[in-house]
Amino acid sequence: MLSLIEDIKSLIKIVDLRSEDLSYDEKEKIYDEYWCGSKDDCFHVNELHKTFDRMLNDKEIDEFSTWCLRATPEETLNYIENYIQQKEHTNG
Repeated sequence: MLSLIEDIKSLIKIVDLRSEDLSYDEKEKIYDEYWCGSKDDCFHVNELHKTFDRMLNDKEIDEFSTWCLRATPEETLNYIENYIQQKEHTNG
């Protein structure tokens, strides 16, 4: 599970647009390139979801997938990070 968590954290660093240090234009660029796919056809975001799904059971995958349909990228990243923190706290 540790390697999955590390993979997820690496992917988040690529697609994360939540930083206060980013300008509005920089956030829009990240959103456009990674979340809308103008740079990589959403490869990194899709990889993030696939890798995160490997941590979940079937019920959690269904719930997360449904929840993501109405979530913003920021909310999605917060959800994933909170889930990981809970797992690290529980297992650590």
